[in-house]
Amino acid sequence: MKEEGRTRSELLREAFWRYAEEQEWEKIYRYGEIKARKKGITGDQVGDIIDARRK
Repeated sequence: MKEEGRTRSELLREAFWRYAEEQEWEKIYRYGEIKARKKGITGDQVGDIIDARRK
């Protein structure tokens, strides 16, 4: 707290929002894994598929 010049409440609030954001990304990641598995896409292929779509 002292090093950053912030209150305990500010730090707890930030920790909560970071945790909530991390949980949301984990749900998105799991959803992507399930969809990829159903389509037979492996983790190694993901980067190539993304690159192909961007072109």
